[in-house]
Amino acid sequence: MEINNQEIQDGNKLIAEFMNEKVSKSGLGIVAPSGFDLIFGYDSSWDWLMPVVEKIRTINRGSASSEIYLAISKVDRLSAHEEVVNFIKWYNNKNK
Repeated sequence: MEINNQEIQDGNKLIAEFMNEKVSKSGLGIVAPSGFDLIFGYDSSWDWLMPVVEKIRTINRGSASSEIYLAISKVDRLSAHEEVVNFIKWYNNKNK
C-alpha cells in the first residue's frame, strides 16, 4: 500500500503523541527541549523511528508486531513507519 504525504504527516503526529512529545503549532514537528521546532523525522530516519519500536516492544511485553520486524528486516523505513502507525492506532483504539 502506498501512502501519501498527508498520511505520513498524520502518522508522524500520531507517533509524536504516542511518544509523549509536544507537537509544534504548525503540526509538522515537535518542540525540542530548547524550545525550537524540529521537523518530524519518524518517516525519514531510523534514529527517530527505532525508539518508537522500542516503546512498542516494552508495551507489547518484549516484542513488536511481526509486520514491524519484517519491514525492519527488509530495511524498509517507510513500511516500518506505516506498521508502527498501524500498531499505535490499534493500541489507542484498544485502550480508549
